[in-house]
Amino acid sequence: MKKGHSASWLQEAFVRLHQILFQHKLLPLSGFGEYRAHKPRERGAFDKNSISRRAFVLFIRRESERVRRNAICLGWDSQKHLPPRCDQWRSWSFVFQAGVPRVASGRVLHADLTKLESGAPAGVPSFDLIVCNEVLEHVPDPFAATRSLYALLKPGGLVIFTAPFACRQHLGWDFFRYTVSGAAQIFSEAGFKVLIQQRVGNTYLASGFVLGFGSGDFPERWTHSETDLLFRNVSNSTSYDPQEWLYISTAAVLQRPLVQSLSSLAAGFVSVPSDSRAAHILQPTSNATATV
Repeated sequence: MKKGHSASWLQEAFVRLHQILFQHKLLPLSGFGEYRAHKPRERGAFDKNSISRRAFVLFIRRESERVRRNAICLGWDSQKHLPPRCDQWRSWSFVFQAGVPRVASGRVLHADLTKLESGAPAGVPSFDLIVCNEVLEHVPDPFAATRSLYALLKPGGLVIFTAPFACRQHLGWDFFRYTVSGAAQIFSEAGFKVLIQQRVGNTYLASGFVLGFGSGDFPERWTHSETDLLFRNVSNSTSYDPQEWLYISTAAVLQRPLVQSLSSLAAGFVSVPSDSRAAHILQPTSNATATV
C-alpha cells in the first residue's frame, strides 16, 4: 500500500474510532488527566496526573529563583504552591470574598481582586512575589485584577502567572481563556514589565490533554522535565508555526518596575497606593533576572 493511501486509511480509522469512543462515553478519558499518572503511587495526586498542573508546578519552582530568600509571598486559596524561597511565617493566602475586604487569622486576605487597585487593607504587607496560578480565568474583570496585583506588590516585586488556553470549563465562574500575547497585553496595560512568556505544551500534548489524557499517557521524558515540548519560550518570538497552533496554557513572569514610568502615570493605567514605597528608589534594575 502506498504511503499516501496508508496515511489516509489511518486517519479515517482514527475518525471512526473517535466517534465510537464518544458514543460509548469512553472519551474524554478524564476531566484533567485524573488518575492517569505513570506511577501507581502518583495516581491520587492531581499535581502528578494533570499535565497542566505538573507544568505550572515546574514553572513556579524554576521562576521562583528570581526571588530573594525569605520573601513575603501571596498564594491563592492557600500557600500550597508557594516556593521554598517564601518565608512561611510571613507569607499570606488570598481567598475571594465579595464586598468589604477582611483579614483573617493565619494571614488570610479575603477580598475581591477587582477591588484592590488602591492597595490592600491595613495590616496586609506589600509582597515580593504573588503566585497567580490558574486564577485570572475566574475573574470577570482581568484589567482591574491586574491593576490590583500591581498595587499589592512592592516596587520590583514579581507575579508568577499561569492561566488556561485549551482547557475544559470548570467551576462556577469561568470567564476567559488566555493566549500568551493577550495575557502580556493585559499586564502591560496595568504597568507591569513582562520578563518571560511561555506556552505550556505543544499541539501534540494539548490535543491529548483536551481528550483527557494524563501525564502517564505520554512518554515520561516529555512531561516530567522542562523540555521544549512542555515549555516553549516565546518572549521574543515574532514567527508563527502553523503546526503549533494549540497549547495547554499560558505562563509568564511579570515585574512591577522599581520606578513607575511617567507614561503609565499620564495614561492612567495604574493606581499607585498612597503609601508607595518606590519614592526612595533612584534607579530601576537593568537585569531582568535580578532578585527582589
